[in-house]
Amino acid sequence: MKTRNALTASCLFALALSGCATMSTTDAMVPLQTETAHMLGLASSEELTITDVNAGKPDALGGQDYTYTAATKSGRTFDCSARMTPGIMGAAPTISAPTCKAIKSHS
Repeated sequence: MKTRNALTASCLFALALSGCATMSTTDAMVPLQTETAHMLGLASSEELTITDVNAGKPDALGGQDYTYTAATKSGRTFDCSARMTPGIMGAAPTISAPTCKAIKSHS
């Protein structure tokens, strides 16, 4: 009986994790842009361009670190990083608050 319960629990855990999937860098651009614009205090994500998105190797649960360059329309440029954790059971992925370092103040 204990073996059956353990097997059932293992199957349920595997099923819950089956919704975990990594995001391609292309798919990650929009959520990264949105979160970065919010973190920088911009009125809209349309004021920000995201380029050079690179994804780290996924961990055991599918979480990935992303690095990218963000440029505002006013000419400020930032090196940024964020961590994306996949959603479970079809939920949307979550992004940690991006951290950005200014590399250019104004054009």
